[in-house]
Amino acid sequence: MTFPNTFKSIKKFIAAEALTLLSDIMTIVLSILSILIVKNNIPLDDISSMLVIALYSATLLFLAARLCCYIVYVVALRRAGKDDANFKIAFYSTIITLVLSAGGFVLAFNKEAENIAELLIILTSMLTKIYILEGIRSLSKKLGHLEMDKTGAVIYAIIFTVFIIRTCVCILILIVGSDYGSTQSALLGITNSIISMFESTLLLFYFIKALKIFSKE
Repeated sequence: MTFPNTFKSIKKFIAAEALTLLSDIMTIVLSILSILIVKNNIPLDDISSMLVIALYSATLLFLAARLCCYIVYVVALRRAGKDDANFKIAFYSTIITLVLSAGGFVLAFNKEAENIAELLIILTSMLTKIYILEGIRSLSKKLGHLEMDKTGAVIYAIIFTVFIIRTCVCILILIVGSDYGSTQSALLGITNSIISMFESTLLLFYFIKALKIFSKE
């Protein structure tokens, strides 16, 4: 096998993006639950309410999925960096994303600060994904698989477009207000998660395709 480090890392990339999908699904669930809790005037300390229990459970699952996603990426990129320098840049970008994400959890009581942290996470996540794509494209060209380079270029453009859209959505959330249970804020948050899920699905498609190619070389 020509690039064993990258081959094994791509398997972890797939797992990380699957976790990203799970965290986005949990974000949608959290948005819906928060609206229902506010509409029904249920206090968050009412642990007898099924909605509140569901909210806390979904929150824990969201936090676990996001944290595990970043950890898996860090481990995978550290190994893949032995094959291509682009993965090294993605590694450092993921470390920054992990720190920002931890900061966002700490600032969860301040929705405005949390959304600003989310804006920065969107930026660093985009950089991570772009450099991962660049790493796979670079190695694919060395292996003679030019179609992977072309497909990667298309996904590259889509990721950048998604970044612009998600940034605009986060700014809108800051403008309309991000109070707990706000319908407008929740709907924008759901939109943001759906767009992120679309991006993750594209990356999963590309990583699975790359895995097949690298396994044969």
